[in-house]
Amino acid sequence: MKFIEHSNSVYKSNKKYVSPKVKKVRKIILESVVFIVVLVILVGILHESIQSNNASNALRSAHKLGGYGENKITYGVSGSGSTITLFESDIGETLLEWNPIIRESISGTRMIYYDRFGYGGSDVLKGKIKVETQSDILDNLVNNAGYKGNYLLVSEGYGSLIHLDYLEKYKDKVSGMILINPYVFMVNSNESFFDKLIFKIKLWWMKLISTLGIPRLLNKFSLLNNPYIDLYNERAISRNKENYINKMVSKNYYDTILKEKESMDKYLKNFSLDNLGVYDIPVVIIESEKNRNENIEKKLKEHFKNLEIIYFENTDNFSYTHSEYLINLISNVNSRIEERK
Repeated sequence: MKFIEHSNSVYKSNKKYVSPKVKKVRKIILESVVFIVVLVILVGILHESIQSNNASNALRSAHKLGGYGENKITYGVSGSGSTITLFESDIGETLLEWNPIIRESISGTRMIYYDRFGYGGSDVLKGKIKVETQSDILDNLVNNAGYKGNYLLVSEGYGSLIHLDYLEKYKDKVSGMILINPYVFMVNSNESFFDKLIFKIKLWWMKLISTLGIPRLLNKFSLLNNPYIDLYNERAISRNKENYINKMVSKNYYDTILKEKESMDKYLKNFSLDNLGVYDIPVVIIESEKNRNENIEKKLKEHFKNLEIIYFENTDNFSYTHSEYLINLISNVNSRIEERK
C-alpha cells in the first residue's frame, strides 16, 4: 500500500521498486550497447571507405587516366588501325563488359573502352547525370586521348542512348554503329510506376547499407543478389576482376545506377525516333526476338539507310555469350567503313 500525498485514502501500486544500484547498472548497460553500436557503425564506414579507395587506386594504376574538368576517368586502348571503335557499356556495367572482345586483335581497329563516372576507377560525378552530358564526356575523352580516325560506336542498353546522342551531336565523326539491346525498342515500355518505385527503393536501400559494408559482407558469403558480380565471377578474365567487384558493392556504385536510371527515364520520355536525323552509315542493331516491333523497324529504316537488324532468341550478356560473333561483326562493319572511304 502507498499513501497518496494530501489524501486519507490509499491505492495499490504495481510498479516494482528498483534500487538506485540496479538503475545505475541498467544505465551502464544501455550506454555500453549504444557505444558498441555506434562503434560498429563507425568501423564499418571506415572499413568500407578504405576498401573502396584501395580498389579505386588499384584500378587507376592498371588503366590510362583521362579527365573531365577536375574529375579523373579510367580507360584503356587496344589494337591499332584507322577505325576507332568506341565502346559504351550498359547501366550498372563496367569496361569489363568488353573484355572478351578487346582481348582479341581485330584487324584495322583501335579499341577504346572506359568506365563511366561512378564505375570502376573513375571518379564520381557530382550532381545529376544526363545522357547528353555523358556523350560530351565521351567526346572529350577521345579528343584528349589524341586518336584520330573513323569512329565505330559499339554499345549495349543504356550505352546505346549515349551513342545515339553522340551521333546527333558529332555526326561528322561517326562512320558506323553497332547497338546491342538498344532502348529504342523500349520507348513505349509498359513498365509501371509501381515497378519503377520498387526498383528505386531497392537501390536506395542497397546504397544505405553499403555505407556500412553490408553488401561486401553478403558477397563474401555468396548471399548478394547482383547479376553483374555473378557474371564476373563466372566469366570475366581479368587481373582487375576482384577490384571491380569491390567497387560494385560500394555506395557510389548503387548511387550511380540510381542516377543513370533517372537519366534514362527522363531521356526516353522526351525521345522520339521521328526526331532522329537521316544517316547513310553502316548500322547494325542486335535485339531479342521478344522485342521485335515492325513499327519501330520501319521508323528506324527511315533514318538509317544502311540498317541491318539481327534478332537472337536470347541477347543477355551478349559480349560474353556471343563474343566471337561480335568480334566478327565489328570486323565486318569496319570493312564496310573502309570500302566507303
